[in-house]
Amino acid sequence: APPVATLGTQLSGVAAASAKDVWAVGQYDSAANFDHPLILHWNGSVWAREKLPSPGQKTEMLYAVAARASSVWAVGLGPCIGQSINCPSKALTMHLTGSGWRVVPGVSVSDRQDQNSLTGVAITSASTAWAVGDYFPAAEGEPSYAMLQYWNGSAWQKQIGRAHV
Repeated sequence: APPVATLGTQLSGVAAASAKDVWAVGQYDSAANFDHPLILHWNGSVWAREKLPSPGQKTEMLYAVAARASSVWAVGLGPCIGQSINCPSKALTMHLTGSGWRVVPGVSVSDRQDQNSLTGVAITSASTAWAVGDYFPAAEGEPSYAMLQYWNGSAWQKQIGRAHV
């Protein structure tokens, strides 16, 4: 993998659309001790670091990636809202488009009070994807709850049972 000049780097997910189209995601630590999203791409010859938009000011991590010939999604823990490492956060979803990577608003459950994180993603067609993860109150000792999201081609929706909410 290409070097990432930081205090630390971690890769947590990989997906291949083909032998010449492989994606790896994770995060790197900055000098300010905050995590930033990282996406690497293998073109069949070399790994290259992707240029990403900044989803926020603090602590963003990517945990999973899904790739098809016509679509690539990466998901994780989004921008921290507050001062501590355990502060409330949004779910992070990034999509590769013809003009590069963009942050796509996901569904966060009360991101002013909860930590929202997506840890898995699957693409079923060019316009359909699923993401899973969890959310939990930022207060210590609270339980975490499963979260399932569905991409309908234009927006992420929280999935509860069989109904879109």
